[in-house]
Amino acid sequence: MNQVLPPPRSRLLRVLAAAIIANGFLASSASAATFHLLTSPSLSGHVTFDAFLGNADDQVFNGINTIGAASQFSVMGGIYGFVQGSFTTQGQSIFGLQGQQLFGSNVFKSENLSGQWNLNSASLFNQAFTQTLAATPPNALTINHDQTYTDSFVLNDTLAQGNVQFAGTGQYLLRNQNAAALYSGSVLTHFNLVTPLLPSDWTGVAQESQTFKILTGPNAGLTGFATVTLTAR
Repeated sequence: MNQVLPPPRSRLLRVLAAAIIANGFLASSASAATFHLLTSPSLSGHVTFDAFLGNADDQVFNGINTIGAASQFSVMGGIYGFVQGSFTTQGQSIFGLQGQQLFGSNVFKSENLSGQWNLNSASLFNQAFTQTLAATPPNALTINHDQTYTDSFVLNDTLAQGNVQFAGTGQYLLRNQNAAALYSGSVLTHFNLVTPLLPSDWTGVAQESQTFKILTGPNAGLTGFATVTLTAR
């Protein structure tokens, strides 16, 4: 009977080294990323009535959107507003050094947002509210291979006085990419408008369209729509 000999020590060391390197790569691929909702003084007063800033439906109203937020929302009943702040994810991030090399699932680790809401019929303007990540699932972001992504998460919202579930779809642009080579129409118009407003160290920008529904509290059942512009740096 042929005897199976153990591998030479040098080969065994190479196998162990390869395993360690592989494990290290897998661990490093699950990284944290921080994203910021875009604001700019040049956007003060700007209101969009669809998902994209920069096209024909935009209007400017003095005294509205004083935080210069690119991210905006509207709710059943006439409430609308503007959002700023940041959030973090854990997983295979959209932007940064990994760029388009890794795709897959992420989870939200935190959201710290604030903003202004308005209700014209009640003469209420620039009312403050905050949003933070709720423990309630779902809470995930999935990156696709065609520079799109989807997400779903729940926030605790002081305007809604309860939890709000969001579902979004978005597309992104990395710093070294030509927007006109990838996008057209309103998406291209949006990226052309916001890109010059980004911080000097930006690595990527995304536009996301969201629908949401209030789950708990006195306003449960109301629904709405949001457009979000976020950056990574």
